[in-house]
Amino acid sequence: MTRPSGLHTVRKYLGAPLVVVLLAVVNLVLLQAVFFSPKGVAGLRNKREQVRKLRTETRQLQARCRQLYREVNRLAHERPYQERVVRQELGWVGPDEILVRFLPPERRP
Repeated sequence: MTRPSGLHTVRKYLGAPLVVVLLAVVNLVLLQAVFFSPKGVAGLRNKREQVRKLRTETRQLQARCRQLYREVNRLAHERPYQERVVRQELGWVGPDEILVRFLPPERRP
């Protein structure tokens, strides 16, 4: 039986721990990337916050859209509402009416 050379024995026993150390270093680098990079856990939290804000904004815009839709529908179909809006927004008066506007009092020093 031949005995392995001393160099082969050293490589055999140093190779396994060296691989373990290298894998541990790679693992630490990957963990650092996952937990501390902007695209890791912090980035995920940031994206979740953005999604939450966008959902809130979407709900608000949908509510405003429904409100405007109802107003357009009223303007299209309700004559008294049309008249009230025209009077308030444009200051129109009927042919037999007189518009009286009061000016705010002047402030004197």
